[in-house]
Amino acid sequence: MVLHVYKVILPAFPPHEKYDLQSQVKRAAYSVPLNIVEGAGRRTEKDFAHFLDNALGSVQEMEYACFLEGFRISRRKQIFRNL
Repeated sequence: MVLHVYKVILPAFPPHEKYDLQSQVKRAAYSVPLNIVEGAGRRTEKDFAHFLDNALGSVQEMEYACFLEGFRISRRKQIFRNL
């Protein structure tokens, strides 16, 4: 998933988002597998479930960021069409 984010998703973002939304997507992408691995190393299922929940939150964060950027792109296209 992290490789997909780097190869496909991040290049689709505009350059001006490099230090804002793009950076946030990078952190969230790294966070998913890191949380799963950390949770798998814990001793109880409750702890593991907690880290899986954190990983899911990071996935949802990436999903929203991609939705937001897609909305921005379609909105800009709409504005330019109306000029």
